[in-house]
Amino acid sequence: MKKLVKIFILFISIYFIGSLNINALTLNCNGSLLKKGSRGERVKVLQEMLNQKENCGLATDGIFGNNTKSCVMNYQSHNNLKVDGIVGWETCNKLNGTKSSSSNSKSSNKSTAIKTFKRTNTVKGVVIATDTNIRKAPSTSAKKIGKTSLGKVVTILGQEYDWYRIKGANNKIGYIRADLVSKNCIIVDISDQKLIVYTDGVKDWTTNVITGNRGNHDTPIGSYVLRKTNLAKDRVLKGKNDNGTSYSSPVDYWMPFITERGIGFHDASWRKSYQYNTSTYQGSGSHGCVNMQHEAAEKLFNGITRDVNVVVRK
Repeated sequence: MKKLVKIFILFISIYFIGSLNINALTLNCNGSLLKKGSRGERVKVLQEMLNQKENCGLATDGIFGNNTKSCVMNYQSHNNLKVDGIVGWETCNKLNGTKSSSSNSKSSNKSTAIKTFKRTNTVKGVVIATDTNIRKAPSTSAKKIGKTSLGKVVTILGQEYDWYRIKGANNKIGYIRADLVSKNCIIVDISDQKLIVYTDGVKDWTTNVITGNRGNHDTPIGSYVLRKTNLAKDRVLKGKNDNGTSYSSPVDYWMPFITERGIGFHDASWRKSYQYNTSTYQGSGSHGCVNMQHEAAEKLFNGITRDVNVVVRK
């Protein structure tokens, strides 16, 4: 009898310890999507969790191959998830036993992702050139009375020929060449991690963003043009991580403004809403693109009806 009791206690202990191990495993959902070809510790954790939940018998080698993909698809099928063999936000959270609240949900964060401004009759413009002269009269030969810089916002009082009459800093009235100011502009402010949209000279709306990882993938400061003809839906962005591995990130909205470098605005389903703050880019930023919450990316995409200036400033 004592022997049976010992065996029973041993069985309960093993079961209890096994349960603790299962609960102790947590898959980090903050990184990039895990899919065929992915490698690393996160893949190893994924394989261990799948073995426990689906009894797949996977080798926990940290390599996402065909067997891992098949097991992921089985898990997704058994849990009413999209069966694509890709571990995104929803699948990751399901594995962890947490409720998904990702920005991948098209209805999430609708009250916080976008802030609109009260429309006014004051017309403004965004300076799209560096060290722009403000002159006393609408002529390049007129006296310089000041300067303004890239990304500064000026009040437009009127237009004379190819010049805007503006009110700048300290309410100083002067003239600036009209081709150096844009009434339809998107400002990306690196320091504040915000995107601000001006439409027909009026500050329209703003949203928090995540720009390039500071120090090695900075979103380039400067003035650019976002061409309407370059907009695209349902794209897969591909590239190399710093450790040499490849990434492949599907996005719903792709809006490139530095086409030769593959830098643009896009939604980022792998990001949590709380990451859209003023510090994420200082260690966990993008590869140079401007990450946006889904609702904000959709609004920006649908609002571009013509070419628009983009200013990236500090």
